[in-house]
Amino acid sequence: MKGKLKQQYEAISELTKSDAFNNADIQKFSKMVVKKASEIIDVKRAGIWFFEDNWKVLKSTCLYEKNKYLKNISINSSDYPNYTNALKVKRSIVANNALTHKETKELGPDYLDRLGISSMLDSGIREGKSMLGVLCLEHIGQQRNWSIEEISFAGVLSDLLSQAFILKEIKEAKKELLENRKELEEANITLKSILQRFENEKNSHNENIANNIEKNILPIINEMRNSKMQSPELIKQLEVSIGNLSSNFYKKLAKFNMNLSPAEVKICQMIKSGYQGKEIAEMLNVTFSTVETHKKNIRKKLDLTGKTVNLKVYLNDLEV
Repeated sequence: MKGKLKQQYEAISELTKSDAFNNADIQKFSKMVVKKASEIIDVKRAGIWFFEDNWKVLKSTCLYEKNKYLKNISINSSDYPNYTNALKVKRSIVANNALTHKETKELGPDYLDRLGISSMLDSGIREGKSMLGVLCLEHIGQQRNWSIEEISFAGVLSDLLSQAFILKEIKEAKKELLENRKELEEANITLKSILQRFENEKNSHNENIANNIEKNILPIINEMRNSKMQSPELIKQLEVSIGNLSSNFYKKLAKFNMNLSPAEVKICQMIKSGYQGKEIAEMLNVTFSTVETHKKNIRKKLDLTGKTVNLKVYLNDLEV
């Protein structure tokens, strides 16, 4: 017996130090467990089964018989209610005579008889109070009485399987957490970029307003201040300038490097606001022909000479 206990201790030590256990490789670790259990407890058949589909199905994930791994199979839990209910509540099912044991005998016709199984030692794989599956050791041949040491060893192996399963869940949760953190960091970077762009646009907008005031409104106010009487033309110019105060119009003109004179910029502003040539001439106190000359020069600088493009439409498009 001492030799068996030493074998069990060495097997447990080997399993807990294995890469499969520490990396939570459930499939590889399961194969190691059933092989060790079969060798040390001396059973021809060992398997690991997990419940699926809300306890409706019990499916093998690793089957080992006579030194080789078998194709996995599944059974319907509802076909074996006594056995299934016992697995849910018991630490172990110790069936020395599986064909007559109250919790395993219903497996007889479909499973035990067909495979020649006489004795079963099942140990639950749990996560807390929840049953995940079972480590099933099955003796083929003459009936066998399981020893306390064998029952305890099977329990330790099922506990190791439980720990490996929990470790796998922890690793998966950690991986998901890292992925979520990465996505959050990327979202934060995007948000910072959007906020920075918004701040830049706000600053640019404020700068644009300040430039418009300096270039187009202050000169008119100075003219009105120096004038001895109110000038309706200057008031109209001021209204136009105020209407375009927050506009990107002047900024676009400067960006395109159109080399327009101050007078031409002012006429562009009035054309954009919908004033006709005669109205512009009255507001600027110049002749109509002077306005037409300015318009001709503006079209040339805007590369519109000989084109059918409407000047007002073109200037309004600069706003977009």
